[in-house]
Amino acid sequence: MLSLFGAGVMPVNKLLYIKIMQWNKSIIVGTVAAVLFSTSTLLAGDAPLIIKQPESQFIRVGDSATFSVKAVTPKLETPVEMVWIQPGTFFMGSDEGEEYRKDNETRHEVVLTQGFWMSKFEITEAQYKKVMTTCPSENGDNMPVCKVSWENAMTFCEYLTDQEKKAGKLPSGYKYTLPTEAQWEYACRAGTTGMYNVDADVNEIGWFSENSENVIHEGGLKKPNAWGLYDMHGNAWEWCLDSYWPNYGAGTIYGDPINPAITVDNESYPNYRVTRGGSFTESSTGSRSARRDYYGKTRADRDFGIRIVLVHE
Repeated sequence: MLSLFGAGVMPVNKLLYIKIMQWNKSIIVGTVAAVLFSTSTLLAGDAPLIIKQPESQFIRVGDSATFSVKAVTPKLETPVEMVWIQPGTFFMGSDEGEEYRKDNETRHEVVLTQGFWMSKFEITEAQYKKVMTTCPSENGDNMPVCKVSWENAMTFCEYLTDQEKKAGKLPSGYKYTLPTEAQWEYACRAGTTGMYNVDADVNEIGWFSENSENVIHEGGLKKPNAWGLYDMHGNAWEWCLDSYWPNYGAGTIYGDPINPAITVDNESYPNYRVTRGGSFTESSTGSRSARRDYYGKTRADRDFGIRIVLVHE
C-alpha cells in the first residue's frame, strides 16, 4: 500500500503511474517524485502501477490517499528490440574452483538498484548503417556488425540517442550507451552462477571456434538465456563502458548508480576498455559468463561487435 500526499488539486479518476525514488522489495522507502496519467509512458525502472483507486477523486494540499500498487514493466518504443532487465543483486566474477578461471575474475557481490533495457540481439549491420550511414563489416544486413572499435561503438550510441530524441521517441534524461561490466554480466547470467547462462551443450548456446567455421553468424540462432537475451556467449565480443581494472572487486568505481569514474583510464592500462562474451574465434571456455578481456579503445578486430543498453542519465 502507498499513501500519497497531495501537492495540489489533482484528479485521480484514471489509473496513474507513480515514480518512486527508491523501491526496496515490497517496501517503499523513498518519496513520490512524479504523478502521471496512464496515457503517458513513464520510463522509470521501478514504477509501480496503481491498481486500486482512492475513494476521493481529488487530492488536495494536505490530504492523503492510499493506493494498492504492483510492479510493472515499462513499455518502450525503440529502433532495436530491447529486453527490460529488472534491478537486483548478484555475484559478479567466478568461484575460485571454476574451471578455466582467470585471476581477474574476483568474485564479489554487486547491487544494481536501477533497471535498464538491453538489446535482445547484437546490433546488426543494417541497424548500424541506419545510424552511421556506413558500416565497417560486409557480412550481410542481418548479421551482427563487426570490426567496431570502442570509440565507434560509443559514437553509434550517441548518434542513436540524438536521432531518437529528435524523433520524439526518447524522453529527456535517457540515453543509449554501452553496458557497464556489472550490467553486462548481470544480464548475461540471468540468475545463473555457473560457467554459462544456459544448462545445455555449449553448441546449443553460442558460436565459438569449435562450431563457427571461423565466421560470424546471424543472431538468435542459438538458445537465449532465461531473460530472453541471445548470443551472450560467443559470436562477437561485446564492448563494455568500463576502463579495464584487473581487480574490479576492490574499489567503489563499479558501484550503482553508474559512477562516471569507470571510464577514467587506469594508468597501468591506458586507453583500454573491457570486452565480454567471447566470439566466433574464441573457444567456448574463453566465452564464459565471468570471462573478461580488454583491448585498446581504437582497436576494431573482425569479431568486435556491439550490444547496447538504454539507461537514465
